[in-house]
Amino acid sequence: MSNYKYLFLIGFFFLTVGSLEAQNRRNSKKDKEVDKYFNETGGFVNQLWYGGNLNLGFSGTQGVSQFSFGLTPMVGYKILPFLSVGPRIGFNYTNLKGETQNTNGQLSGRKSVNLNDYSVGIFSRVKFLRVMFVHLELTSLSQEQAFVTGNGFLATDAKNNNKIITERSSQLGSYAGLGYNNGMGGIGYEILALYNFNITKDDPRSPFELRIGFTYKF
Repeated sequence: MSNYKYLFLIGFFFLTVGSLEAQNRRNSKKDKEVDKYFNETGGFVNQLWYGGNLNLGFSGTQGVSQFSFGLTPMVGYKILPFLSVGPRIGFNYTNLKGETQNTNGQLSGRKSVNLNDYSVGIFSRVKFLRVMFVHLELTSLSQEQAFVTGNGFLATDAKNNNKIITERSSQLGSYAGLGYNNGMGGIGYEILALYNFNITKDDPRSPFELRIGFTYKF
């Protein structure tokens, strides 16, 4: 075998080994990228941020007092540094207390009732100027309401031991609004003003909603 053949075989050997090594490096790099995507140090988990809104209020009108407490946690995923989407769920508890009138028109004393609301929705946010953001949201709400008579009393059922009459209904909310968040990627608070486009003119609720909450890593 001539020297040229030896040189060719040696060159072919090193070329093959080099190609296999390069391929192994590429495969290893891909595996690391996949692992990194689902690892907390960078990737899917690292693109998540967390938050929630807290509702606490007390009011009284026409002899009826109302205390409410609610919590709405949410998780966002940053598709881009300024664009995120995610789910949110909510629970709201309300205690109503006031004078009552039954279905026979008779006053039935002062009573109280507990009302529970549940919601689930999806949202998207576009962040700008580091502390401002646009918020879009679609939420399904299961709301429990108490009936009120024309005289402003809580309505009770004379045939059911004068129990306060309640009704549960499902509603869809389409929200859009503007918010402020001071977190800068850490722990922060936010104030958000929203408008519900699904509120009709004959709905007693206001289409405007003000939320105060907190976020982490937003």
